[in-house]
Amino acid sequence: MPNIFSQPGKAAGQKLQLAAQAIDRAFPLKRKHYAELHYAVRDLSRLLTTERGQKQAYWSSPRFLSAYLRYFLPWNLLRLSRLLPALPLDLPAGGRVLDLGSGPLTVPLALWLSRRDLRMLDLRIVCSDTAPRPMELGRDIYRLLVSDNGETESVPGAKSREKAAQATGQADGTEAGAASESRESVDAPRNAGASSARGAHDARETGARAKLPWHIVLARDPLELAIRKTKEKVHLITAANVLNELPTPRQESLEEKLGSIFASMHRILEPGGQILLIEPGTRLGGKLVALMRRLALEKGYTVLAPCTHQEACPFLTERDEDADEDGADDDFMGSAPSRKGMAERNAKQAWQPRPSGWCHFSHDAEGAWPELLRLSAAADLPKERLSLSFVLLRKPLPGENSAAGRKTDARAAKSAPFASSGQSVRTGQTGEFAKSAQPAKNGRTIADGRQSSLPAPGEYMDARVISDIIKVPGKGICRYVCTRAGLGLLRDAAELDSGAEVGVTRHKNGGIDPKTGALDLV
Repeated sequence: MPNIFSQPGKAAGQKLQLAAQAIDRAFPLKRKHYAELHYAVRDLSRLLTTERGQKQAYWSSPRFLSAYLRYFLPWNLLRLSRLLPALPLDLPAGGRVLDLGSGPLTVPLALWLSRRDLRMLDLRIVCSDTAPRPMELGRDIYRLLVSDNGETESVPGAKSREKAAQATGQADGTEAGAASESRESVDAPRNAGASSARGAHDARETGARAKLPWHIVLARDPLELAIRKTKEKVHLITAANVLNELPTPRQESLEEKLGSIFASMHRILEPGGQILLIEPGTRLGGKLVALMRRLALEKGYTVLAPCTHQEACPFLTERDEDADEDGADDDFMGSAPSRKGMAERNAKQAWQPRPSGWCHFSHDAEGAWPELLRLSAAADLPKERLSLSFVLLRKPLPGENSAAGRKTDARAAKSAPFASSGQSVRTGQTGEFAKSAQPAKNGRTIADGRQSSLPAPGEYMDARVISDIIKVPGKGICRYVCTRAGLGLLRDAAELDSGAEVGVTRHKNGGIDPKTGALDLV
């Protein structure tokens, strides 16, 4: 029963603690500043909640920068360490990566900590953000991790790149200048304070003695400009906690904004290349991911994870598109619009679920080290659950007949519904998450012009668990799942974890939950 999320093992926990130590060495604090660190964390949390999108307001403050590096960065690394190990990322030796909204290189650091297979590749990673300081520190943290890891001697291309770097006065493999590629490489930190400068110098010196496997370029550009400046096609585009911070002009809708960004991503992505989008596990984060997923399907992309199908997202309804709602990391099933008459409508017309939740995954905070837990408690920001929304997309190869290349507009999709065959297929080297598909025999047209499929009792479907346990009277311990036919309520699911993939069928009674429109599944 595969799960796209990994349990943090002992080795993963040790690497995360090494990251915490590297953070302290790259950006050391005096004892008196440690004493008030929890206040800075609390203040920064309030700022991030009320002033989303104002990165410069906290990146330029040493107090807030320290709080981010010691609280938010570690929790993000822990969260990503559950997701990244099992993802079917397909990067060749010499592969090119563009990380958007990189901050302190959160995604590259998480990849380094989580993916030993990628650590052994000669990758070239362009990290872009509007603020140079956090990227500089992230690069220092990366260098310290490499020097502490001891796995770089056998990295293909490391020796030849080191010689080339030495010829330009750089022995650490980090690209500078990069004028030919329209990139502003950020030099060593300046005016950062004596203690910080000593930590950064230590990081640079230890990094220079190691053979760095990844070729890091720092680009001081906002997201859309960073994409436009990319002249060479890339194999992977990553963006974590970025889309929810984008400003949207009044004259431009959210979907128009995302459509422009996706078109630019599509232009610079190699055929067969991938896009990994990760957002907070909020209602807004789930909506942003679902909209980008729909844009990708319209371009013939394959959804590699988390979906078990290539159909329109059952959570992306008309009210979701029209609303501009946000939410905190609250329960999966939040407050919903009026459900009056749901049961009657289901009885009179084809099945039309109107889920009140959004696609996201939650896990416990296992793997957090004691110092991080103590800081979280002192700041009155304890973390019991870690949640995120994400999607991994694959661009079609030339001439590829992708089952995903269909219009999936929630208001006017014309294609026939598809049912997963249950057979996992590999697409090149992209992994086991893409599913083959075949037309369903019982498609129905519902009120808004879409076609949907109400599976018969006993009909097999693949499903992905997307909630914590829910106790339902008369049905026991259940979990919500996503299927090609929409939202489902799965019985006897106490032993399943969020993110697990499982085969399901409709319950023999064939019921539909009148509260959420979810299918009754076993």
